[in-house]
Amino acid sequence: MKCVSLEGKAQGGQREMMHTIIFVFTNIQNVFSLCCNCPIPLSAIEEELEIVPECFWYGLCPKAQGAEVLSMSKLAGKVAVVTGASSGMGHAIVERYVKEGAKVIAVARRKERLDELAESLKDAPGKVIPYVGDVSLSEVNDGMIDAAVKEFGRLDILVNNAGIMDDMGPIAEVTDEMYERVFKLNVYGPMCAMRKVVNVFLAQGGGGCIINVVSEGAFHACAGAVYCASKAALVSFTKNTAFMYMPQNIRCNAIAPGGIATEISSSMGVPNM
Repeated sequence: MKCVSLEGKAQGGQREMMHTIIFVFTNIQNVFSLCCNCPIPLSAIEEELEIVPECFWYGLCPKAQGAEVLSMSKLAGKVAVVTGASSGMGHAIVERYVKEGAKVIAVARRKERLDELAESLKDAPGKVIPYVGDVSLSEVNDGMIDAAVKEFGRLDILVNNAGIMDDMGPIAEVTDEMYERVFKLNVYGPMCAMRKVVNVFLAQGGGGCIINVVSEGAFHACAGAVYCASKAALVSFTKNTAFMYMPQNIRCNAIAPGGIATEISSSMGVPNM
């Protein structure tokens, strides 16, 4: 695992570090290292991402199976919106957040999956409210943020996790349809959510955390041209947002996994959402 993108800006004669850390997991073993002797201090990751890193990938890591360890409700009182919540990483994120005491709006298209997730966590310290919708649509992104504020009175964390693969094609084989479909979900949707949530954070007086799930493909040619470009675009949104809203203490970070056995990788072109 490596960290990239710590930048700064001059302000008041002093150089302040920009609150952007992009965690790049170069392979599945490095993803597992978060809960299996991670070489990077867990406290540093936790501070930036407002997650419990040793448990974040619980359910994906074979060493963690049957060895769940709960903290002392580190997310108690926090309100989060998580997209792509019906499977894979999104499902695991919601599960961990709720077990840590967070109240979560879980967003995906498949209602039955969301209902099953909510039912499985009904006795957890936190709470899940399913929100059915396609996050490639602006109105769905606005609606899920509004739902969190209406239900819980505020919002603290946004996790843009939903995403779609392309067909692994090079630039000469890119179709307009593929480009529009991938960019609408991987870039336009997160942009809409970030635009909405930043305004909510500002209205609350500042503060807040945005976590964008990008990909190692944003930095290396390990997928198709369209997918890699879409994730690189989301990295740029992440860095710019962190830079622009640093004075308001709004943090914006990205997690860049390598290959993970979720529905996004097992069925090319089918949204992991």
